[in-house]
Amino acid sequence: VPVTNGITDYYSGIGDSISMNVSVDANPLRVTFVDWINYDVVLTDKVDTLSTSTVFINEVTEFHFGVYNITAHNDIGSVVLQVNLHHAGVPEAPVSLEIIDRSYDSLSILLSPGYDGGYSGNTAQYLEYRSTSQASFQSWPSDGMGTRNTTIWIMQLKPSTAYEIKAKTGNIYGIGQFSTTYVFITYREPIVNLNDQTGIIKWTRHEDMKYQCVKIEKLERNDNWIIEENCLDRDVVEYTVKDNNAEYRVTYCSRDNTCEGHHFKATKGTDYADRVESCNTVAIVIGVLVSLLGGCVIGFLIGFILIKRVITKNAKQ
Repeated sequence: VPVTNGITDYYSGIGDSISMNVSVDANPLRVTFVDWINYDVVLTDKVDTLSTSTVFINEVTEFHFGVYNITAHNDIGSVVLQVNLHHAGVPEAPVSLEIIDRSYDSLSILLSPGYDGGYSGNTAQYLEYRSTSQASFQSWPSDGMGTRNTTIWIMQLKPSTAYEIKAKTGNIYGIGQFSTTYVFITYREPIVNLNDQTGIIKWTRHEDMKYQCVKIEKLERNDNWIIEENCLDRDVVEYTVKDNNAEYRVTYCSRDNTCEGHHFKATKGTDYADRVESCNTVAIVIGVLVSLLGGCVIGFLIGFILIKRVITKNAKQ
């Protein structure tokens, strides 16, 4: 007997024109199709072949939506096939936004769409974001035209910043409502410092636990980077370099040598503790000098007063 082998769900808006088709497998193949019936609606504008039946609706009304029963039979027997015409419309708001990856200057978001209004594959996602300190939202993409992708990567963000993000979906019938607003925070920007006095390079531990080690590279005179250390353990946050006059950079990596897409160049200079110690030393020296200078001034004043008294006494005599 005939068995359906094609699409059984169709979508349309009110006022649209549409054609619907039911296709079957059967043996013997010649199949006869009766009219398409949906309660009081009977579709008779159709074209049948040995294995298909196609109907046409010039202008869809509210009454056309629903399930159509089509009786199909061959020499073996008869079956009732069903085709459903859905009311297409404006999509629903996305169900959720989920962070799948983030860095100090970017966020990667997976968007889970709601009901697409009956136009799956022909919808666009519209995303807006702002930092919590900004008054207005920015569109992503910046042209405001939306994207068909559901995985969205927002770049050029500020580190250690909370961002509010929301999305909506559109199709040929319009654009739906915004989703709930989600808040995601970028990571702190890593700090890498090379103490040019001690030759110790230090860096901050990455917030993301997937980065379990650090790669250290040195810039050669031929402008090529060579690896000094391929995978220093996550708990190690400093390393004594062999040439403190060279330029170094740090990359955060996982154990399988999958590394972040960013390199962080070492800033040369003394680190914070050395600067504090240096400042303390300078402060002590200045304090001593001020004390000595103060003592000299006081001694000068006392001597001046004593000499003046002696001169006055001699003058009286």
